[in-house]
Amino acid sequence: MQSRENRCEHGRTVTRHPPDVILAQVPPWCGVLEPLDDRSCVLRTGAESLEALVCQMMLTRTDFEILEPREIVPQVRETAERIYRAMSVRRKARRGRAGVASTSPPRASTRLASR
Repeated sequence: MQSRENRCEHGRTVTRHPPDVILAQVPPWCGVLEPLDDRSCVLRTGAESLEALVCQMMLTRTDFEILEPREIVPQVRETAERIYRAMSVRRKARRGRAGVASTSPPRASTRLASR
């Protein structure tokens, strides 16, 4: 049996909402919130993979800026495009048309906070 290396990806994002709002929305197991000021805070989180890190960032249910890791940006774009495609298929099905949307989803933009 092959052993899997225990790896932990760490991420930091800035959310532009008051800390009390974010505290009410982010599960405690998701990470550590650090207030920056009365309108924003930093979420420090960790996960076994970049994919899991994206999910944890999405759990904030807010817009966020990625501070680190920079390597997560392609994964965030891929996740956004997958969600867009899923919604396109659903809209087509509701209109009575079968199949997958033939147009490409718009390119998801991911803002990176400047250091």
